[in-house]
Amino acid sequence: VTILDCQFKILGASAVIKRFPESGGETEYEDHFAILLGHFGQVTNLFSFLVSMFGFSFIVKSVGVKFSLMVFPIILFIGVILTNLMSSLTVLFITVSLIKALIFSFHDPVKELLYQPTSEPIKFKAKAWIDCLGARFAKALGSFISYASFGNATVLRSIGEIPCIFVSILVIVVAYLAGSEFQR
Repeated sequence: VTILDCQFKILGASAVIKRFPESGGETEYEDHFAILLGHFGQVTNLFSFLVSMFGFSFIVKSVGVKFSLMVFPIILFIGVILTNLMSSLTVLFITVSLIKALIFSFHDPVKELLYQPTSEPIKFKAKAWIDCLGARFAKALGSFISYASFGNATVLRSIGEIPCIFVSILVIVVAYLAGSEFQR
């Protein structure tokens, strides 16, 4: 997600410069880029609201926790493939917005359901590892790959494609195993 988000922002910044070449300086570019990010936030929050209101309970009740856990990693995998096949600002805008919305409104709440049958000490240890160490390590790895691209979206796509696909598949497998264990 960090790599896709960085790709989106790089393409967004370059699109602003191409669309407004006659702008009167850096401040005006920043204003247009801020407007793009504002629209991105609005769309992400709208997706998140819709999933929270209409999708969460329906999907969890329909397919259960095991398969609900796999929704986000499968969408992430499809998003990685899609953005590598059709790397455009519009595709990245929609994909990253949908993925970020799913994290907050669907994946994290489903993940929280996994803690219900565990004891308090296990719950705190697992949450500490996942939320602090695991999530921060994944974000740091994504940031390192993004940094290695030196702000070039094409380079970022080429060096980030394989790690993104690998991590997406790994998350699908982990979600399946965690869901199977929860079901058991």
